[in-house]
Amino acid sequence: MTADEFLFLFDGEEKERVRIEIDNGISFAIIGGVPVLYMGNLPSLGAIMISSFNTSTLSSAKELYVSSLEASIDGIEIVTYAECYGPSSVLRGVEDGEGRLHVVSALGIRKFIEGNKDRARRILVRGGSIITPGAGIYDRKRAEYVASRLSLSSLSYIGGEYLHPSNPVLSMLDDGKDVSILRSSLQSRAGRKLASEGCPVSSSYSSFSEFAGNIVYHSDKGRFSFLDERYDSYRYP
Repeated sequence: MTADEFLFLFDGEEKERVRIEIDNGISFAIIGGVPVLYMGNLPSLGAIMISSFNTSTLSSAKELYVSSLEASIDGIEIVTYAECYGPSSVLRGVEDGEGRLHVVSALGIRKFIEGNKDRARRILVRGGSIITPGAGIYDRKRAEYVASRLSLSSLSYIGGEYLHPSNPVLSMLDDGKDVSILRSSLQSRAGRKLASEGCPVSSSYSSFSEFAGNIVYHSDKGRFSFLDERYDSYRYP
């Protein structure tokens, strides 16, 4: 698809914003029928969505970190959805596991980068990406949909009273993809409702995926640290 063909998908001010971003070197693509702008490298097939839906608790932050670390050590690329800038626990786990993180943000790409330059740099320097639907209009529904289409499976924290109808966990369940919620999600009404409807519950990536090759555990002298706790990893024989 040429730039002119891509721009044809937009109207008015949004079209002009997209044109400016493309002129500044931002890449573009169509994902699941949704036009997106992105920086970096799009995820390969087999990526897992590890994300937080609602404000993370202390226990969920640790589970997100451990899951992201385990998946990254296994060489699995991670997609995370971000209302704004994405959970730092996922980014830390990916960095410690020397993996790749792909953030799908409801913000425009320029707003995401300008709002948190350090986080954006850390994502891109490791070969990850920042992906947004459009250039400047906040669009939760389309961003969540894009995150679901980029992911083969999902392991997420669900918080709050209710789950937003556009949440990618719901669409991925409908698509028959492997989906589980983190154990800490049971602290919320929304998480308990999902579990009562048959959604599996896992404590981390290694307990979720039958193909996991590493398990992260607490260790006082471990190589990794997060929130004043130390961890190490064990590789299955």
